[in-house]
Amino acid sequence: MTWKILVTAMLLIAGGAFATNPAAQPNDAFTAEADSALAKLDRARAEIRGLTSRLNSLAGEDSLVIFRRRASILIAALDDVKHMADIVVRQEQAGGDASRLRAYLADIQAPIPAALDFMRTDLTKQLGVVENGARRAPAAELRVLETDIADLNAELDGIYGAKAKYIAIYEQVGDDVAAERSKLVRHISERAELLSGKLRLAMENRQKYSKRAMQKTADTRSQEAATAAQNAIDNYVASLERISTTMSGLGLDVTEYRTLLVEATGELFRGLGDRKVALSLLERGLVRLRDWLMGEAPGLVLKLIIFAIIVFAFRILGRLARKAVVRSLDKSPVQTSQLMRSMVSKVVKNLILLFGILVALSQFGVSLSPLLAGLGVAGFIVGFALQDTLANFASGVMILFYKPFDEGDAVEAGGVTGVVSHMSLVSTTILTFDNQTIIVPNSKIWGDVIKNINTQDRRRVDLKFGISYSDDIPRAEAVLMEIVKAHPNVLETPEPVVRLHELGDSSVNFVVRPWVVTTDYWEVYWDLTRTVKMRFDKEGISIPFPQRDVHLYTEGPGAGAAGPGGADAGRGA
Repeated sequence: MTWKILVTAMLLIAGGAFATNPAAQPNDAFTAEADSALAKLDRARAEIRGLTSRLNSLAGEDSLVIFRRRASILIAALDDVKHMADIVVRQEQAGGDASRLRAYLADIQAPIPAALDFMRTDLTKQLGVVENGARRAPAAELRVLETDIADLNAELDGIYGAKAKYIAIYEQVGDDVAAERSKLVRHISERAELLSGKLRLAMENRQKYSKRAMQKTADTRSQEAATAAQNAIDNYVASLERISTTMSGLGLDVTEYRTLLVEATGELFRGLGDRKVALSLLERGLVRLRDWLMGEAPGLVLKLIIFAIIVFAFRILGRLARKAVVRSLDKSPVQTSQLMRSMVSKVVKNLILLFGILVALSQFGVSLSPLLAGLGVAGFIVGFALQDTLANFASGVMILFYKPFDEGDAVEAGGVTGVVSHMSLVSTTILTFDNQTIIVPNSKIWGDVIKNINTQDRRRVDLKFGISYSDDIPRAEAVLMEIVKAHPNVLETPEPVVRLHELGDSSVNFVVRPWVVTTDYWEVYWDLTRTVKMRFDKEGISIPFPQRDVHLYTEGPGAGAAGPGGADAGRGA
């Protein structure tokens, strides 16, 4: 008997059952709702009978389309059957007579499981044909076949779900469907085992071909095979997830399958909500860790030892190279700053150490080409994100090249005055004269005025002293010159300068400009300031300060006696 004849026979039986629609009883409290449910089932029956009549005159793909349409209608009709079963339960709980609806449910019960089983068998055959074709199909056709496989799997899983819904409906109304439940449990368990086996095989293929593709970037066949394996994994994951949901509704244990889904997708949230799945994942992880340690521990320990030896050797080599670079720069005719010697030697040392780490990683089977390519891409991204840091880096290179200052120099740079204690390619550390450590970005230093106080071995001390307008100018000038020349740290050449500089508001101002060794600057500055004050006091030369005349005017009786210069006038500083 062909599948057309078999399905036609079953649906004719169902049609006869659908036609059994006795008139509703007026006294039935659920008459309206029941008649509505029966009307929907009658419409489904009519559509199924129409499709059946067309099916007898079609063949090939046309008949397949009609067949699938009819199956979808039958599956959708289960929702109306479920509605009717709910009406039966509610009517009987309310004390009503639901015998008419029970008889209707009993009439349509028999053909449903037979039709669903036949559709399951037919879809399984179709799926097998398409999967066999996919194994031999070229890459250009494989994607289309994978889509067909996904669609057939979805339809087949829908049949299992419909069968489970059918069993739940008739268990709800108290009918005996234990035989159908047992058959479904057997079939759906076989389906789950088959899917899990195919999923594991696809995962192994993905790992195998992905590893080959990574080892040989030009191996397009391995790349295509890895992609096909990933597509198969996606299909099997979706199908196994639907099946496990149906099995869970039947009260079956699906821990193994949901654990496999987590392993296949890497999505831990799938298993976190199920305690059994979480424990299973933990147990499998511990077992794999134990097996890996037992199998790989000896080789891993040896590789770690080799790794440590290589890194240690290159670290020593980096130190030796650093010392060699420092010595060569010291002997070089090109004068370089201490900062540049330190920075170049550190860069050489770190580059050698980095190369040693890469060589050590190669002992673990790490391919350096993808790693270097990844470093290049990461460098571009980091460079784009760290534009300010790169600006500091470029400024640091310019400072090292042009040598505006060196370690130990007293400078005024980036708005900070102090002694340079350390410099890197991105920042300069300055120790202020009051012993504060300030780190200044190199871009701020290079983009501003740099004053190096220690560059020259001699400095001029600039001092200014004022005397009263009533004092003897030649005498004051002679005293100042005598004081300057008497200081032991003042240089004879260039000669110190003492000149009348300006006539101020309250004083006649002299400039005093002796030359000293740079390191004696502040000592001479403070000594001369102190000595001039003491000597002026001794010589009777006054150092004036700003003064102001204040005149007080009073009003009232006798006010005319006071006025500017009168008895109430006074002077205050």
